[in-house]
Amino acid sequence: DVLEKRLENVERIAVKVHNPVGELVDSEILVYYRPDNWGIDASHGRESGSPSGKENGGCDSRVCAFIEMAKVSGLEMLSKAQRNPLRTSTYGLGEAIKAALCRGAGTITLSIGGSATNDGGAGMLQALGYRFYDIAGSLMAAPVCGGDLHRIARMERPLDTAATGGG
Repeated sequence: DVLEKRLENVERIAVKVHNPVGELVDSEILVYYRPDNWGIDASHGRESGSPSGKENGGCDSRVCAFIEMAKVSGLEMLSKAQRNPLRTSTYGLGEAIKAALCRGAGTITLSIGGSATNDGGAGMLQALGYRFYDIAGSLMAAPVCGGDLHRIARMERPLDTAATGGG
């Protein structure tokens, strides 16, 4: 809210994400479109990014996304009975990140306060295409929650890294 009031060229983007207990909910991300001349370092007179602004495949260094974790994986989204970090996941945070990447975001800033989760970001990674396997080699179902962490024996990166911003 503060950034939206202070910056020009911002847009609130509605996104559907899974809340910490897996219910599909409406949320939002904020996208800021920096002017082309923003990357000029006035003290040194050189550009801080690439000439086109594109640095990460389909991502544009001039497009910045801001995601508030409390709005996608937040404690206030849940009733007191649902507040169990062993049964909550950051999967919705990963969905919001993916939405930002689909908008071309080259920079994503996460505000991580107010989380209802304690899964170490495993759910977020699952939403971005990472796969987790247990000791028997079986693929673990999404979303991984805090109580599942002890079962993870192996993790695989997605084959298509474009979905996660590359690299």
